[in-house]
Amino acid sequence: MAQGQFSIFKKGYISYFPIFVHSIRNLGMKKLVCPQCKIAAMYVKNEKGERLLVYVTSDGTVIPKNEGESLEGYDVTEVFCLGCSWHGSPKHMVKY
Repeated sequence: MAQGQFSIFKKGYISYFPIFVHSIRNLGMKKLVCPQCKIAAMYVKNEKGERLLVYVTSDGTVIPKNEGESLEGYDVTEVFCLGCSWHGSPKHMVKY
C-alpha cells in the first residue's frame, strides 16, 4: 500500500482511499463518520449530478477531500456515504 493511504477491513471487503487531509490535520480536527457504516469518506453532488469527494469535520463543516478543489456549486446540505447507502445532513453524522 502506498504512503498516504489506509485500508478499511469490513465484512470481507478491502477498500483503499488516498488521504489528503492536510487541512484537517493542521487544524487538529477529527472527521465525523457515517452513522450506518462508520466511514468518513463522503461525497456531495451539484445540479448536474457530478460528485465531489468530501469529509465532514467534527464541527460539521464540509470540506473537499483534495486540496485545491472548491465546493462552489455543490449542495453541502446533503452528503452521501461512499461505503453504504446512507445519505443525509452532515449534522446527522457521528463522532468515531
